[in-house]
Amino acid sequence: RSRKTLPSGGPTLGVGSLDAQPIEAAARATEMLGVILAFGPKPNLKTLTRDQWDVAGRVGFEFAARGEVGVIEGLTEVRKRFDKSGIGNAAAGPQMVYGRLYQWLEFSKSGKDPGPIRELLREHILETVEIAPGRNLLGLPVTSRRRHTVHSLADATGTHPKTVRNLLIARGLLPDDPSVARCATVDAKTGEHEVAAMKASVPQIKLPSVLNTTRGQVIQLIEAGFLPLITEKKHGVVRRSCAADVVDGFCADLLRHAKIVDKKPEGAMGIPDAAQAAFVLSAVIVRMVVTGALKRIYKIAGVPGYGGILVDPDEVRKIAKPPAPVEAVPVYLAARKLGFSLSVVNALVKAREGGPLLPTVPGNERAKVMIHLSDLDRFARNCIGLTKLSSEMGIHHIQLRRVLDAAGVVPIGNAAELGARIYRRSEIKLD
Repeated sequence: RSRKTLPSGGPTLGVGSLDAQPIEAAARATEMLGVILAFGPKPNLKTLTRDQWDVAGRVGFEFAARGEVGVIEGLTEVRKRFDKSGIGNAAAGPQMVYGRLYQWLEFSKSGKDPGPIRELLREHILETVEIAPGRNLLGLPVTSRRRHTVHSLADATGTHPKTVRNLLIARGLLPDDPSVARCATVDAKTGEHEVAAMKASVPQIKLPSVLNTTRGQVIQLIEAGFLPLITEKKHGVVRRSCAADVVDGFCADLLRHAKIVDKKPEGAMGIPDAAQAAFVLSAVIVRMVVTGALKRIYKIAGVPGYGGILVDPDEVRKIAKPPAPVEAVPVYLAARKLGFSLSVVNALVKAREGGPLLPTVPGNERAKVMIHLSDLDRFARNCIGLTKLSSEMGIHHIQLRRVLDAAGVVPIGNAAELGARIYRRSEIKLD
């Protein structure tokens, strides 16, 4: 077929609701869209065969035949492929992404009107690519910025790029995956607002006094996601803080379903005390408070913040699901239970010939490996460290070591590698 002939059948071609445009312009727009979809951003147009142009026309028609929606889907597909290719980043210009289609619309000297596809591509670029104001894009000046990269946002706000990246990840505006985030941009107004909010942020160390609660309660709120932290590193010093509007929003959420009272109602308790009485985490109660799951939520007048919220522990207990039985614990808790340092337990679980001295099981998002309680109990029953054995027997550990050595009692593993002398109880037979 001729390159200016459209595929037969199907709806009338309309590149962006362009049914009224000249057939030649519609055909060319369809082909150029199809070229970058079928052969990538920058094929050599002079060497494309007639069959390849035919393929380009048919591929482009699959999208263009559905009007503006179809064209945008095609352009979005081109952008996705570019992002996955690994050849660019968020700062890649539109010519690098949209290749021959962009060049045709930007640099053509034919003087022919390409039709509305130019405006469709221009809008698509402004909504997906970081374009600075003042630049001329496809025949028109850009009057305002719509998207930011990490670096353009850092430049615009006078903030270090690493700080901006950490902030955007913490606020869910940038994926926490370098391979994906490499090409990601954010809405310009949203990004600038978030940086401004960060600069008015509350340092983590001040959150207890701001919320009128304890450091332990603040840590629970952070770990539960109620107070996402922003991490900054300046002059080698790491500073963790929470955006002021996030803190304000959290306090507002606590009050949304609360009844203001002058004195504590009978049976009501502060969140930390109610958590202990109901055998749940404070964060569980907080979620009930902010979602309105509890009916008896009070705020004592004159008592600020988190510390002024009261709930009924009996109501909490009825709603809260019973905690799942703990079957495994992270390494640091295992160290506490065994009375060893963390480094000793890390050495015990280390892979070695014959297997680790203390087996582990797969962990979760907070701990890569964990130790099953049954294995932990078994180890505690069967093995004991020199220090603990010394305490049990009332013998100084240096003297006890000499006695054990003389009796031929050998520690498990390599004491130097473990950082402790640990013995099997079954082998300790002293007179």
